[in-house]
Amino acid sequence: MVLTESVKRKIGEYIDWENRFDFSGWEKTDIFIDEKLSDSWIKARPEDAYKFENPIFKKYVDSANGKWLEKQYSKDKYKVIVASGLNAARTEDELCEIILHELRHCLDYQNAVKDLDFKDYYSGNQYYKNWSEYRAVTVSIRYNFFLKNRSDGKDLFKILAEILGSWSADCVEGLVQSKEPEEKLYFLSRYIGASRAIRNLSIDYLSDAQAFQRWLLTPTYITEKYGYVFYIANEWDNLKRCLLDGEPHTYYYRDLVARLKNL
Repeated sequence: MVLTESVKRKIGEYIDWENRFDFSGWEKTDIFIDEKLSDSWIKARPEDAYKFENPIFKKYVDSANGKWLEKQYSKDKYKVIVASGLNAARTEDELCEIILHELRHCLDYQNAVKDLDFKDYYSGNQYYKNWSEYRAVTVSIRYNFFLKNRSDGKDLFKILAEILGSWSADCVEGLVQSKEPEEKLYFLSRYIGASRAIRNLSIDYLSDAQAFQRWLLTPTYITEKYGYVFYIANEWDNLKRCLLDGEPHTYYYRDLVARLKNL
């Protein structure tokens, strides 16, 4: 599937609206869309077709909606790959959200490595990955709000509540199903991003509605098992660039990692 002019326009409209994230240079990223993510990957990198002869790897890749692909050599281009869906084909808005989410990851990585030689690139440590997931989820939330808030007369409180409710349920379910600390950090990073994004939007559009303060809304399941993780957002919201070997500057992320080791 070719990236349509309609999808490009919608992405551009969101980026024009967005005032918290810089998407400069996103047009330089090649975007590939096919029904399955593995097919998009092969389109982007035909030389990787052999990898999908492994059914376990193929199933793992196809379980995701999108992914960004790093450079293979210094003159290579970054790529975003997206699954359009087979039986339940995704709408243009859903495709835009996936693309924007992966673009945030990709641009964050480019910022992280801009002072490095290509030979020194690597995927980044756990802290970097969690920070980037936080930011990518924040973009997903803000794009959803951007779409729902385009019509006059919309109930903004209801919009924010619906978005947060859906994301909170998804993150808690992911935590319940997760077994490894890295998986749990992934879903906690997503929850922190979702709740902070809603809080920030409530400040911007609802004069800081008290119901959207994180300490009032964080599920008991999270606070009892993992502590006051929402405070990590204070650090991540102010961190516009994170290096691949980034380290936490405050107590809360270290405390979370320590808790996970003891669960």
